[in-house]
Amino acid sequence: MVLDNNNSSEGERRRERVENESRSHSPKGWALEEEKWKFQAEMLRAECNLLRMEKEIAVKKLERTRVKMETTLRSALHTLVSVSAPSLFPSSYFVIVFISTLTSQP
Repeated sequence: MVLDNNNSSEGERRRERVENESRSHSPKGWALEEEKWKFQAEMLRAECNLLRMEKEIAVKKLERTRVKMETTLRSALHTLVSVSAPSLFPSSYFVIVFISTLTSQP
């Protein structure tokens, strides 16, 4: 097992720096710092909402594309089966069952 003491000492230095800064802040400094954090949180929330809306749009577009693709493939399969079914399948039971499973899927 390898221990990395460099990371822990850097973490300690960072912690000490934060503690020192927090001791040196005045009430006005705290208010300004709090406003900065609130603004940053608000910006992150807005960005998150924007990304959520973009995702919804992309998912809807993907769903429309999927439906169009399924419709096209189903139509091509129906055409192919109707043209070649008599020569390929003397008994069309298999074709009918196959097509009905395609059209019944959500």
